[in-house]
Amino acid sequence: MSASPAGDVSLSAVAHALAEPVLVLRSSLAGAEGAQGRAVARLGAILDGLVRLASADREAERGIVAIGPLLERAADGVEVRGGAADAAVEGDRALVEMLLVELLSNVREHGGAAAEVEVRAGAGAAWTLTVTDDGPGIPDVRPSPTEPFRRGPGVEPGAHAGVGLDVCRRVAAAHGGQLSLGTAANGRGLRVVVDVPPRW
Repeated sequence: MSASPAGDVSLSAVAHALAEPVLVLRSSLAGAEGAQGRAVARLGAILDGLVRLASADREAERGIVAIGPLLERAADGVEVRGGAADAAVEGDRALVEMLLVELLSNVREHGGAAAEVEVRAGAGAAWTLTVTDDGPGIPDVRPSPTEPFRRGPGVEPGAHAGVGLDVCRRVAAAHGGQLSLGTAANGRGLRVVVDVPPRW
């Protein structure tokens, strides 16, 4: 992924500029309740989201990435099913780990306690990662679920930044690939697919 054109403000620059005022606000309003407490929590979540988006917004480096150790760290309480733990792909290790963390975090927050994770390596450097959960899925509403800072229905205000799927989209794009969303085969739950082409 190419750098921002001249004149554009990078996500990391915005996050850096906001860090100090958000910290001051959080310190001065520590323990605040009601609207103030929710507003401060939301500011913190947005700052965290900007940092995560900036981390994913770069070119991928090539290397052989073993999925098992990354999956074990990313699971954090989510029961992972499928044979992905034995897989390896060609990609950027830090970005692939970020992808797994965001996808399994999404499962933990919205999709229940378990996920089916599958990795299929193809010709060249191609690979496909699929994560399916048993949660409520994503309603067919606009804007797109991958639009940053969009939160699903029923999510507590201020609890999450709403950037996870956009981080995943950026990681896929850094590898020359794309992210697609669908419904699980049982008609319930979210199915996220990341497709990376043979040459990226």
